[in-house]
Amino acid sequence: MTSTAIYERRIAAGETTSFMTEDIDTLLGNLKRERATVGPHYVPILDTSFYALATRNSDIIKLAESKLELHANAIFLATESLVHRTDTTRRLQGECVHIHRLKDYSLHMVLSAVDCKKVFDAGWGQRHAFSGVTIPKVLTGGRGIDLPSEYVLIYAPRTEEEVTLVMGLIMASVRYLSGAEVQ
Repeated sequence: MTSTAIYERRIAAGETTSFMTEDIDTLLGNLKRERATVGPHYVPILDTSFYALATRNSDIIKLAESKLELHANAIFLATESLVHRTDTTRRLQGECVHIHRLKDYSLHMVLSAVDCKKVFDAGWGQRHAFSGVTIPKVLTGGRGIDLPSEYVLIYAPRTEEEVTLVMGLIMASVRYLSGAEVQ
């Protein structure tokens, strides 16, 4: 789940763009840690920052119930043209990121291959068990699962500094999926 081999192959094949800002890349390096123990790490400012990001960027993203996680708010691409921009955005039906609010406040998001590798190397995330795998509807009770390999779990932030990092990762996800600048 934490191997970066799949991303290293894609980077070697030419996918070399990072969507993290320089300050978030530096913060990620500064907050490098061992793989997290997942638990109840609620930092209220994460909710506020998540909603504020959607409000500031309403021309490219919107909030809605996640289609991938029950009882979770998600950031989606706001327009049909953005939803259909790439194979990845189509497969996700425009969903960029959601927070596990009823669980531990970890997040699922899609990052570029370069950013996935950086996050894993810094101990901040791991692949989703079904990322890069297509599971037929017959095995999932009528709900097909087709997640890209860049669909990753980001560990819950525990401090305001870690919230800054996670919000930077969310912004990198939106930049990657939308192709637009994010405020």
